[in-house]
Amino acid sequence: MKTMVFGCLLVLSVTPSLAASKRTEYKPATVVSVQKKKKDSYTPGLENWSDAPLEAPSYTYTFDLRQGCTEYFATYDSWNSRLARIYSPQSPVMISVRKHEVKLMQVGDDKEDAMRLFLTHQTSRAACAQSGK
Repeated sequence: MKTMVFGCLLVLSVTPSLAASKRTEYKPATVVSVQKKKKDSYTPGLENWSDAPLEAPSYTYTFDLRQGCTEYFATYDSWNSRLARIYSPQSPVMISVRKHEVKLMQVGDDKEDAMRLFLTHQTSRAACAQSGK
């Protein structure tokens, strides 16, 4: 009986810490640049382009995001959906960075866009301090 009560107390004490660890933590950042590029819709093996299947236009967005002295470069492919918001250079945003993913949302908004992180660049502290970032 004592072990069952102790086991229940242990489970109840661990559960809130697990829920807190899954929460996404967002930090302020700035959009440095956004580039939009239309993807080619080439279907290999077709002799006649009139036989090609109809495809919706697809775009790739490349984001340059700065958080303190760190710059993140991420891409978003719109082959199945659009961005939740329109992001412009020098606009403040909130980001959550994971190993291969950046979640991006505008300040004061609750809609997020998940994109693939492909490069992280750390500016030296001296250069960062000189530029006032």
